[in-house]
Amino acid sequence: MEDMPREPSKEWRVAIAGPAMSIAIGTSFIGISFLLASPVFNAQVLKPLSALAESIGLLNIFLAAFNLMPAFPMDGGRMLRAFLAERMSFLDATKKAVLVGKVFAVLMGIAGIMPNPFALAHDGRIEILSPWLTLIAIFLFIAASEEERATEIFATLEGVKVADVMRAGSAGGVPASATVEDVFKRMLSERCTEFAVVSEEGRVLGFLHFRELKEMPAEKREFLRAEDALQSTAEEAKELLTANTVSASDDAVAALKRMLRERKGILAVVDDEGKFKGIITKKDIAHFVEMLRG
Repeated sequence: MEDMPREPSKEWRVAIAGPAMSIAIGTSFIGISFLLASPVFNAQVLKPLSALAESIGLLNIFLAAFNLMPAFPMDGGRMLRAFLAERMSFLDATKKAVLVGKVFAVLMGIAGIMPNPFALAHDGRIEILSPWLTLIAIFLFIAASEEERATEIFATLEGVKVADVMRAGSAGGVPASATVEDVFKRMLSERCTEFAVVSEEGRVLGFLHFRELKEMPAEKREFLRAEDALQSTAEEAKELLTANTVSASDDAVAALKRMLRERKGILAVVDDEGKFKGIITKKDIAHFVEMLRG
């Protein structure tokens, strides 16, 4: 899933699905284990199967119990956020759930490096309980922090359109008739590694990347036009445009999610008629969010 639903009634249902399935599997296998060990099947050959079924059942029950801990972003933590979001804003609910999750992560991390009481009681050996528990705790702490930051950004951008954040005009775009050398120099001066090539009619024809231009011989860059430097067929160009353009009327959050998902740093912005209006970058969105916070 790209996102968890923001409606509390939906989020807790999604969160409970995993532990519920683990409990269903666990109880089913424990039931099978009892059945195989019962006098009805009283067969020596079935004892290994009974033990295997019992192990699978107990592991799933343990997994469900572990995931139900209110340690955000685990399932229990998401259920806690859904419960809190019914009583406060989604962002405040996230912050409180993250705080609880971080406390659990710290306790879990400390517990993982403490002496194992079972080994100590059995033969007096001193060994740490579980380094895996500490590693999981570190992962949970980092994941909770990342999700809190992401939620803050998405909450800040709520209702903001691409048109509010983009760099309008010729920024990020070059005329199709410009030479590649001019585009290359502009990339160096503006510290921008990607430009949209725009026709006289205002249509985005494709994108030029710094890594491609720097490998091109200097004498070739001087006479080759930007339009001719596009290395794609008509069909490929059409697909590239769909993947690298966003409408000015789209939500800024949707554009940011696309860039994060597809690992893009820049998108060309077009109007409803498909004409070039400007560009939007992750850096632009980050600056905009900081301004709104201020």
